[in-house]
Amino acid sequence: MLLHCDAVVVFVYLILLNQQAMRFLLSIYLLFVFVITSKGQVDVSIHMHQKLGDQPFTYNTIVQTPAGYYIKATWLAYYISEVKLIHDGGVVTPVTDQYFLIVPTSDSILELGTFDISILEGIEFSLGVDSAHNHLDPASYPSSHPLAPQDPSMHWGWTAGYRFIAFEGFAGPTSEPVNNSFQIHTIGDINYKTVTLNTSGELVEGDLVIPVTANYMKLLEGIDVQNGTISHSTSGKAKKQMENMQAYVFTAEGTTGTIHLDPSIEFAVSPNPSNGLVRLSYDLSKFNLSELVVSDLTGKIISRQTIPAIANDMTFQLHVPNGAYIINVVSDGKVVVARKVFIQH
Repeated sequence: MLLHCDAVVVFVYLILLNQQAMRFLLSIYLLFVFVITSKGQVDVSIHMHQKLGDQPFTYNTIVQTPAGYYIKATWLAYYISEVKLIHDGGVVTPVTDQYFLIVPTSDSILELGTFDISILEGIEFSLGVDSAHNHLDPASYPSSHPLAPQDPSMHWGWTAGYRFIAFEGFAGPTSEPVNNSFQIHTIGDINYKTVTLNTSGELVEGDLVIPVTANYMKLLEGIDVQNGTISHSTSGKAKKQMENMQAYVFTAEGTTGTIHLDPSIEFAVSPNPSNGLVRLSYDLSKFNLSELVVSDLTGKIISRQTIPAIANDMTFQLHVPNGAYIINVVSDGKVVVARKVFIQH
């Protein structure tokens, strides 16, 4: 018993004499805990590529519809809420308390947060505002919040709640003139719809990027606005607009297979940045067959080719605009290498 007490005294004495050493050991311990608990954590975002037909979405640009008449979009806005990530054998992880107001003046990046995901299998999101928040006071939110008052207003009133989709512009049977006004605003809890997309995403420098293309020409599937129309409603053309958005607007393209990066693979990209001529130095000898897939940050595939698996140096030319691109190596349907390359002409 005396020996035990003496040991305690000595231990306390050593602590008092070596506080700096103990602080060092504590910092090492905390770093160890952080590494263990953060294993598998990945930052996830949706990169939404906005289109109107075959071209990037732009306001006040006259484009021809598949039906043959012409439109000019002047306003488009809609809400996305209740995003869910489907991963690792069907696990569903909700992205809590996130609302996104999409105004497609440019491609959108939706930062979802950090999650414990090994293999992404799909995403799910809802269009509009859930009923629990649809009828609350917009003024109760901070001005930066998507559900706060907007200009133009996205709130229809206490009963109807928010405009889930607001699409406006001008149309005409010919490209000149295009002056028949159309307004289609979808409102009402009944039109709260869910979209599910199968996608494995792209792992870009440790971040999981989910490329989604939104083609807003599809909003007008089965809706003729060439002579103009006004529909601010829960039914009719407004209801059809939401059904179109749910069924046709969104696609997850450019995915190359499930993510299963192998850190032991030697794979170097040079120079980086590059003027378009890219050199690869690699050893893929552990694989029978590999495919090199280059895509942009929206997931659009730029090129793909089979490459020899043995240790090799190869060069290839990318004829693309300035920007960042992803080089993936795919083997047996799995992305085993992902590198980012910057092109600067």
